Amino acid sequence: MASEFLVSNSSLYQGTNIALSIKFNRFAERSMTARLSGKDVNREEMDKDWAMDDMMDGSAQNAISGSLPLVVEFISQLPNVNSFKTMGDIGGNHGLYTMGVLEQFPNMQGTIFDLPHVVEEAQKRVDKAGFTGRITTQSLDLRTAPLPTKQFDLIFTSHVLYAVKQDLPKALANIANSLKPNGWFVSHHYAGRNTQGKERITASIELLTRLCGYPAHFIEKEELTDTLAPLEFDNFQFQSVSQLGLGLIVAAQKK
Repeated sequence: MASEFLVSNSSLYQGTNIALSIKFNRFAERSMTARLSGKDVNREEMDKDWAMDDMMDGSAQNAISGSLPLVVEFISQLPNVNSFKTMGDIGGNHGLYTMGVLEQFPNMQGTIFDLPHVVEEAQKRVDKAGFTGRITTQSLDLRTAPLPTKQFDLIFTSHVLYAVKQDLPKALANIANSLKPNGWFVSHHYAGRNTQGKERITASIELLTRLCGYPAHFIEKEELTDTLAPLEFDNFQFQSVSQLGLGLIVAAQKK
């Protein structure tokens, strides 16, 4: 295990991902006194760091270690996926999910949306990987800015919706408006309801998330489907993507 995950020239190296977790822990330590006294924590400090190479590398390593191939395989099995032309990846950061899907479907184009200071670095990564012309980047803060109307056959988010959980209906309505008729929305995130015996893990993740200034890290299946259904989504599909039972894919089709 050490040679596979802790040696820097291994394809599954996780050293930078571990360093990323340590960084979150240190930020949480600094914010703990303010949080326990009832003050709000400014998440903007963590948001700014998502454009740093080490943050992007750590997030990419986390995806490679497990969820990336499972998510790409799931999307590859969606009905009529061979006819999709456009994919939007909200909070796409390192771009691996978009690149993974586009590798499977050469006729598809991708747009990575992320915070303004992140997209320049994201574009450098996709260009370096050989996706110039097929993947573009566009600045977007999902909390405040609208997505382009009826532009995408597929919209994907990975560990993004938790950051807008306080106004989830508004964010999902924005996504619904950007999908073409019969387009698919796919979310990959944490859901913790069916994790009996793992309560300490879920509590630790939730504590760290809140100490870093985010509202929560878990969105249960029912909460998401109940919010999507009034926005004219149906054909819901679900798949677990974590050995710990925390990761969940939720997919829904726009009518």
